[in-house]
Amino acid sequence: MNRQYRNISENLIQKSFSIINKTLEEKEQELLKYSRQMASAENIGINLKYISENKNKSEHLIMQATYENVRDRIYTIAQSVGVSEAAIYDADGELTVFALSESGSFSYGYRHKIPKIMYEITELKKDTISSKKSESPIKSIKSYDSFDKIPSNLEKAAYTDKEIVRYEVKNNFLYMVYYAPVMGQIFNVKTMAVEPRQFGVLMVSLQLGLSFIKDLAAITGTRVNLFTGQGLSAGTLSSYKTFDMSVFKSEDSANPINGNTVVFTEVNTDSKDFVQGTLPVRSGNETVAAFASLYSKDIAKANTWQVIRLLCLIFLCCIFLFIPFAFFVSNYLTKAFNIIVDAANCIARGDFDKEITICRKDEIGDLADAFRNMKDSIGHVTLEMDKVIQAVQNGRLDVRCNTKEYKGIWQNLVTGVNNVIDAFADPVAMTAESIDRISKGDIPEKISDKFKGDFNIIRNNLNILIDAMNEITLIAEAIAAGNLNIAIKKRSKKDSLMEALKSMTEVLNTILQETGRLTRGVQDGRLDIRGREDMFSGGWQELILGFNSLIEAFRTPVNVTAGYISRISKGDIPEKINEKYKGDFNEIKNNINSLIDVTNKVTKIAQEIAQGNLSVKADKRSEKDEIMKAFANMITYLQDIADITEKVSNNELEVNVVPKSDKDILNRSLEKMIKNLQDMMNDIQNSMNTVKQQNWLKTGLAELGNTMRGEQEVSILAQNTISFLADYLNAQIGTIYLEKEKDRFYLAGSYACEKSKGIPEIIEAGQGLTGQAALEKKSILFSDVPKDYLNIYSGLGRSVPKNILVFPLIYEKQVKGVAEIGTFGSFSEIETDFLTLASENIAIAFDAAQTREKMKILLEESRQQAEELRMQQAELQAVNKELELQTGLSAASDSDIYQKIY
Repeated sequence: MNRQYRNISENLIQKSFSIINKTLEEKEQELLKYSRQMASAENIGINLKYISENKNKSEHLIMQATYENVRDRIYTIAQSVGVSEAAIYDADGELTVFALSESGSFSYGYRHKIPKIMYEITELKKDTISSKKSESPIKSIKSYDSFDKIPSNLEKAAYTDKEIVRYEVKNNFLYMVYYAPVMGQIFNVKTMAVEPRQFGVLMVSLQLGLSFIKDLAAITGTRVNLFTGQGLSAGTLSSYKTFDMSVFKSEDSANPINGNTVVFTEVNTDSKDFVQGTLPVRSGNETVAAFASLYSKDIAKANTWQVIRLLCLIFLCCIFLFIPFAFFVSNYLTKAFNIIVDAANCIARGDFDKEITICRKDEIGDLADAFRNMKDSIGHVTLEMDKVIQAVQNGRLDVRCNTKEYKGIWQNLVTGVNNVIDAFADPVAMTAESIDRISKGDIPEKISDKFKGDFNIIRNNLNILIDAMNEITLIAEAIAAGNLNIAIKKRSKKDSLMEALKSMTEVLNTILQETGRLTRGVQDGRLDIRGREDMFSGGWQELILGFNSLIEAFRTPVNVTAGYISRISKGDIPEKINEKYKGDFNEIKNNINSLIDVTNKVTKIAQEIAQGNLSVKADKRSEKDEIMKAFANMITYLQDIADITEKVSNNELEVNVVPKSDKDILNRSLEKMIKNLQDMMNDIQNSMNTVKQQNWLKTGLAELGNTMRGEQEVSILAQNTISFLADYLNAQIGTIYLEKEKDRFYLAGSYACEKSKGIPEIIEAGQGLTGQAALEKKSILFSDVPKDYLNIYSGLGRSVPKNILVFPLIYEKQVKGVAEIGTFGSFSEIETDFLTLASENIAIAFDAAQTREKMKILLEESRQQAEELRMQQAELQAVNKELELQTGLSAASDSDIYQKIY
C-alpha cells in the first residue's frame, strides 16, 4: 500500500512539473515580447551610436538630452511590464542606461564619463508609484560616483549578436535573463548605402520570487520550493531549507538527469513525510537552481482510502444486482456458448473445418454469425499470405498483399506482412546494388541508412568492404603517383592482396633508392658513380645497367659543356670550343659557340642600357633573331615607362597606361598605382565631405539642445527654436505651430514673416500643408511655391521661397506641433536628416515646457484656493467670536432676571 501511495504522489508531482514547465515557457515568451519592444524602440540604436562615439570626449551637458531620451524610453516600458532589471550596454560593453525595481521602489538613470564617471539616478518611492495618474509624481534625483546595484560592464560572454534567454542566480534569487542586440543604421561611405549595425546589448531580467512560487503551488496543489546553490530561495514549505545540488552536476552523458527528467525521493520535515520530485534549472551545461514539488504522504493515504471505500460500495451494489440476473440467463446461454467456445478452440488450433450450427435471430445468433465471418476472414488472409510467401520464395520481392480487401485488424495484419517484406527488400536491394558496383570498380559511398538487428550487421559488413576497397584504391593511386611510403597493413593472415602490394612497394623503394643515389652522384658532379646491378634481377637489373651506360655516354661532353656554361653563368665569357665531337655532341659544341657570340653582343647592349642609354639600338640579325627583337622591344618599353613616370611625378594623373600584354606586370602596376592614387584622392575628398556633414549634424543637434535648455516659456522657446533652425539652415522664413487642443494648432513662433500678411493663427489637422503634415505624421517637401502662398519680408521688399519643408513634431506617437521652413535654395539630404533627428528633441522640449506651464497654472490655482480658504477661515473666526459675545450677554441677562425674581 505504501508503494501505491507513492505512485499516486509521483503522478501528481509529474503533472505539477508539466504545469511548472508550461508556466516558465509562458513567462519566457512574455519576457521576449516586451524586451523586443525595448530593443527596437524608436531611435534607440542611433542614440546609442551617438553616445558611444562621444562618451569619452563630450561634456555631460551636451550629452544629457540624448542620455535622458534613451533612459526615458527604457523606463516607460520597464515600469509598465514590471521587470526586475533593464539595462543597455554600448558596443564597448559599458553600462549606458538602466531601470531597477526592488522592494516596491523604482530607480532609473544613466552613466556618463565626462568630466568623471557619474551615475544620474531618479528614484521613485512606493507611494509615488502607486499615486493617481492625475497627480504629478515627486521624484528624487541624485548623482553618485558609484552604483553597485547593477554591473557597470557586461561580461564578454553575454555580448551577443542574437537573442538569448538564460537563467542566472543573484543574491540567492533566480532570474530569467534576456540578452538581445540593439541595432541601428549607418551610412557606409564606401558602398554609399545605409546598412544595419549593432551598437550595443539590451539586458532584461525577471525575478522568480516568492509570489511566483506561491502561484505555482496554488495551481499544482503541491508544496513548491525553489533552491539555489546557497539553499532555499523561495517556497511554500519554509521548514525545508537545504537541498544537495551536486546530484545534478554529473557530466556523464548517460546520466538520465536532465532538464526534462524528474527525480523522485522521500523527505521528512516538521515530522511529516513527503514525496519529493526535483527538476533542475540549467543555464547551458551548468545547473543553477532546482524546483522541488512536494506532496504529503498522509494526504495521499487519506485520498487512497477514500477511493477504496467508494469502489467497495460500488462492487457490493453490482453483486446484489447481478446474482438474480445470472441465474435467469445462465440456462438460456450456456448451450449456445459451449458451441461457440468449441468452434473458437478449433479456430485457435488452426482447424477451420468446424461448422457453427447455431441459427438464431437474437444476440447469440449475431455472435455465431460474427464467428463465422471471423473464420472466413482468417481463411482469406491465410490464402493471401500464402500467395505472397510463394512469390518471395521465388525471388519476387515486388509482390505485396492487397490491403484494400480487408479492414480493421485484418488490414493491419496484411499491412504488417507487407512491412516485413519491405524490411527485407530494402537491405537485400542495398546489398545487391553495392556488390554490383564494387564488382565493376565503381566504389559507392558508405551506407548511412539506419537498420536494426541482422540488417545492421549486413550494412556494417558492406561498409567494411567499401572501406577496404577505398583503402586499396588509395594505395594504388599513391603508388601510381610515386608515393612509396604509404602504409600497407594486412587485414588478416590470409590477406594475400595486401602482402603482394607491400612486396611491390619494397622493391620499388629499393630501385628508387639506387636511382636516387645515381642521380645525387650526377648532381654532385660525380660522373664516375655507377649503379649496383648485382642487387637486382630480371628487368630491374637491366634498368640499372641502362642507367650506367647512359651516365658513361654523357660524362665527357657534359663535363665540357658544364665548364663552359659555368663560366658564362659567372660572366666569364670563354673562347670558342675548338675540339671535335660527333653527332649531337658536335651540335651541342656549335650551339655553345653561338651562345658565346650572342652573349658577347647582348652584354654590350646591356652595358649601354645599364648606363641609362635608352637610345642604343638592337638590330636583328635575322627574321628569327628573337633575342635582338626582345632587346629592341625592351628599350621601347623602358622609354614608354620613363615618359609615364615623368608625367606622374608632375601630378598628371590622367595619363593613359596601356599594358603590352597579360604578363606586363610593370605597366599593370603603374596603371594600378595611378588608379589607386586617383581613388585615394577621391576617397579623401568624400571622407572629408562626410566628416564635415556629420560634424555639422552633431554640432547642430548639440547647439539646438543648448538653445532649448532651461525652463523657458513656451512662446520664448518656440521663437528661439525657429530662429535657431532658420539661422543654422540658412533659411529665409519659418513658422512653428503648437498643439492647442486635439487636431488644432496655434502659431507659437515665426521667423522673417508678418502675421498680418495672411499667415493663419490657428490651423486644424488636414488644413493646408501644415495641417496635412500633422494629420499624416510625416514630413512634406513643397517645391515651386506659388507667389501668393508665403512671402519673405525685408526692408527692401518681399520675395517667395522656392522650397518649403513642413515636418511634424512627434513625441510618444503624439503630434506636439508642426514646423515649417522656407528657403530660396533647396534642402540637402543632410539638412533633411538634421530636421528629422531634431524634430523629436524639439517635441520633447515643448512637451516639457507645456507641462511646466500647466504645473505653474495648477500651483497658481492652488495658491488662490488656499488664499480664499484662509479668508473664509478668518470670516468664520469673526462670526464665531460674535456668537460667543452674544451668548455671554444672553447669560448675564438671564442671571439678572433670576436675582430680581428670587
